[in-house]
Amino acid sequence: MKLIDEILKEEKERNYYMQMHYINEISRLPIGNLIVKKIGNKEYCYLHYKRDGKTCNKYCGTIEDYDNTKNLIIRRKHCEAMLNLLKKEYLRIEKMEKIK
Repeated sequence: MKLIDEILKEEKERNYYMQMHYINEISRLPIGNLIVKKIGNKEYCYLHYKRDGKTCNKYCGTIEDYDNTKNLIIRRKHCEAMLNLLKKEYLRIEKMEKIK
């Protein structure tokens, strides 16, 4: 039983460390969806998101910056999905710890 307790403890610590890693990474990535607006003959990229119930658009560069910003948004969504899975796993670990 002691071996199982040690394994659960290690797994809980690993899970917590990974959650903190993803939270930190998410905080540095852009939020929202990317939209392109055509003004005159040029196209510009904007991040479209809601803050405090209000719709916001934030300029993020010309159309040349689109791919880079799009990849950052994709990375954020991946990190958010991984964080949700880790949180569910953490709850399962806590339930296992209570079983004795």
